[in-house]
Amino acid sequence: ERLMTYMPEVAALTFFLSQHWQFPQLRQPAWILGARMLFSGLDGTARFNDQLTVRQDAPLTSDVREVELLGATYSVSSSRPFVAFQTENQGFFSWQNRFAETPLARRNKLPSQREVSPSSWYAFEKQVRAWYRSVALSSYHEAVRPML
Repeated sequence: ERLMTYMPEVAALTFFLSQHWQFPQLRQPAWILGARMLFSGLDGTARFNDQLTVRQDAPLTSDVREVELLGATYSVSSSRPFVAFQTENQGFFSWQNRFAETPLARRNKLPSQREVSPSSWYAFEKQVRAWYRSVALSSYHEAVRPML
């Protein structure tokens, strides 16, 4: 959700492509091609996101490339693709302890993040499986694979 603030095109697609009118959500996995990072101030861990500064150097037209899809040509930004996926182990710590556990989890220091037992519903392997499914080209229609 934090990236959507910094990438307005992702936020717009989430609202327009959502199948829920009250709580819009992007269906996953999803690759969004051409979304630009229009703001700066977000660090890699999303721990510090109090700055929202417009990127004056953000390309709006200079990075556009022609892309062919099923016989039609589209103009798309050549920015890196945005990949969204739902983790299978999301929400593995309690709501009551979120203020203590969230900062630890964002730094990968929460002990339960190291759970490896296959019987655990939030084991690390579930995260890896969700990530792999979202980036494996075989998960997508062959017509879009060259663009990804």
